[in-house]
Amino acid sequence: MLGLALMLNTPQSLLSVITNLNGISIFAIIYLAFGATLFGYGVWNVLIGKYPLSKVAPLPLAVPVIALLSARIVLNEQLSSMQWLGVSVILAGLIITNLNPEIILKHFKTDKEM
Repeated sequence: MLGLALMLNTPQSLLSVITNLNGISIFAIIYLAFGATLFGYGVWNVLIGKYPLSKVAPLPLAVPVIALLSARIVLNEQLSSMQWLGVSVILAGLIITNLNPEIILKHFKTDKEM
């Protein structure tokens, strides 16, 4: 990683980053390296152990939706109509892939067929 950082940046800029670290930066690094990663993989492993992979695998597709909605709620960002359309398409796809087709067919059957 250091070699890649040196190829992309000057040594002075890397030294500047290290000398300007503060408590919030260090906390963010620790949180991302340990907290979020361990929590994410821990939940992922529990879900894979408890449910079929075909039901769990589509869930990471919700990450962009969660990121956009978090930015909207926490940072009060305005989402464009294209972003809302993307959220809708992703959520519709997740719902369709996780629904049981038998339940849908049962819902559309008429009373005579039942």
